[in-house]
Amino acid sequence: MLSNLVGLIELYRVDSDQRYLIACINAWNDISTRRLYITGTTSYFEQFNQDDRLPPGLAVGEGCVTVTWLQLTHHLFQLTGEVQYADELERTIYNALPAAQSPLTGEVSYFSPLLGHKDFNGQDVKLHPPISCCSSSIPRGLALIPFFASGTLNDKPALLQYIPGTHALVYGRGDEQKSVSLHIHGDYPHTSEFEIEVEPEQDSYFAIILRVPVWATNFRAIVGDRTYLPASNRLLEIERDWSKGDKVRVSIPLEIRQVPDGDKTTQSIAFVRGPQVLATDTAIESDDGALGSDWWGDAIYSSVVVQHGVEKTLHLVTFADAGQNKEDYAVLHDGIQPQDE
Repeated sequence: MLSNLVGLIELYRVDSDQRYLIACINAWNDISTRRLYITGTTSYFEQFNQDDRLPPGLAVGEGCVTVTWLQLTHHLFQLTGEVQYADELERTIYNALPAAQSPLTGEVSYFSPLLGHKDFNGQDVKLHPPISCCSSSIPRGLALIPFFASGTLNDKPALLQYIPGTHALVYGRGDEQKSVSLHIHGDYPHTSEFEIEVEPEQDSYFAIILRVPVWATNFRAIVGDRTYLPASNRLLEIERDWSKGDKVRVSIPLEIRQVPDGDKTTQSIAFVRGPQVLATDTAIESDDGALGSDWWGDAIYSSVVVQHGVEKTLHLVTFADAGQNKEDYAVLHDGIQPQDE
């Protein structure tokens, strides 16, 4: 069904019948409010479930569903420029999408459950090696990330996802087009502060747009001695004379927060840090929560909680890293006392 919606929105680009666009927006709104997992994917056993029912085990978010959800969301952002679509792109590209591919072998897990384990071995056991449609869809989705990371809004250069590296952008219209490279230095979202180095083709006056994530409190950008704070639409414009080497220092606090799972039949919560959903993993459960030598990655966090009346420390890794050794992990947790109690 999502593939059909992607086709419909592409048809709208060549035949601007508003019914096509409205149908896609209505479908997107329905999915995002009633059928979307906190990891940025949808479907269970490749079907949309009942309203607000999001089973966490075994068959969450088939890989092709994740990628077609990305495609539909990206089309709607390009056509409307509305910030909620960029928010959902962020959720998926930091969670469901990378979680479906093993960082150790590159193999793909057909489903990415919130409770359980990842298979990382394709799907069709009758074939050797076992392969599936997801084996191509997930790498294709990862290859699309540069299209989601930056671009232009209202003919102005815009950073939508703060992925370290060089974002080479062309902005303006017709004969007024100019180019600028925005170099993001830092290790976001592992760390909360990073720097954007601005390199215009020539010194000029223009605005750079920064998206402020919906979850980000106390977001601030500093140029020289001036601090810029978010606008109500969460699209922060920094308009000034820019010269090569000018720098924007950005701070996005990354506290761990508790987020409900979205299923109306449970009271489970997940731990989320910045854009990344976190998980416990039996492969790293120990008193000190140390990562073993066979673990890919170095991101590990801890949270002291009261669970079922007992204080304990949870050792957490990102959902994208969890399950890499095919051991059980858990994104959702029951019996957690809310942070403000």
